[in-house]
Amino acid sequence: IHTSLINGRPSADDPSPTLLEFTSARYIRLRFQRIRTLNADLMMLAHRDPSEIDPIVTRRYYYSVKDISAGGMCICYGHAKACPLNPATNRSSCACEHNTCGESCDRCCPGFNQRRWQAGTFLVKHECEACNCHGKAEECYYDQTVADRKQSLNIHGEYTGGGVCINCTQNTAGINCETCIDGYFRPKGLHPRDHQPCQPCHCYSKGSLDGTCVKDEKQATGGMHPGSCHCKPGFGGERCDRCALGYKDFPYCVPCNCSLKGSLNDDPCQGPCRCKVYVEGRNCDRCKPGFFNLQQDNPQGCEACFCSGITNDCIDSHWTYSTVRKSTEMHTSN
Repeated sequence: IHTSLINGRPSADDPSPTLLEFTSARYIRLRFQRIRTLNADLMMLAHRDPSEIDPIVTRRYYYSVKDISAGGMCICYGHAKACPLNPATNRSSCACEHNTCGESCDRCCPGFNQRRWQAGTFLVKHECEACNCHGKAEECYYDQTVADRKQSLNIHGEYTGGGVCINCTQNTAGINCETCIDGYFRPKGLHPRDHQPCQPCHCYSKGSLDGTCVKDEKQATGGMHPGSCHCKPGFGGERCDRCALGYKDFPYCVPCNCSLKGSLNDDPCQGPCRCKVYVEGRNCDRCKPGFFNLQQDNPQGCEACFCSGITNDCIDSHWTYSTVRKSTEMHTSN
């Protein structure tokens, strides 16, 4: 008697989780519920005289079990070709391939979680892919959110997958160990894969923000470059070791008399103060009536109020506005 649990079932040619669960077993129990009589029971009803009953048929009512063989295969999720017996544990375990690990090859090996683990099939291996940690970490994990946002760089230089590196070394940090920890920076021209790519920031402690600096070229904005220190208000320079323009008396760096935003002085610390056209005050630090929004990059200093002719008096507002373009080409601002 041969019984197959797979033949004829849905997804037999391409195993599904449902079929895998149905055919998985650790223990097997056989229940002998009835005898296959070949309708011999009907013969006994037809012949009342026992001598008329064929003994060849009735002998089939008794049987013995000579051999029971249960054939199967290890559950390796399509990631192994063999599951040899381990003499130490007396258990079979999968000889995992495709960068998978575990007794059943049910997870990706450490460092190979760039893509989510999937069971292999006859058509697709679903091989686990190495994370791109630029040689600065040996382990990583898969993050679906990172994958959806395309934030993880794979070993092929593409932002696909969700591998996040763990325990980055050599003062590196980031999803791919591509940047530096606070207080360190990667000089221009160095690659994240280089040995010891991150170097200490050299910032003046009293003038910088926690001794931090621009970490790499991606974060270098506004004329700054890797290694430029983030300065406190009033301090300037690459290392925040001098007063910024408009401030004086290092290392205290107090504001100069003339406003940097509203004055025309080349040196705001040298008076008298010469105000921009729409700016007034002894220190050139306020807008004239009918004007607002004092800005350093405005040659005239302030902007005229736009109050629809109702009043000329206005003050700065922190409200935001947006412009809506309609099909009639009219513009409406809120």
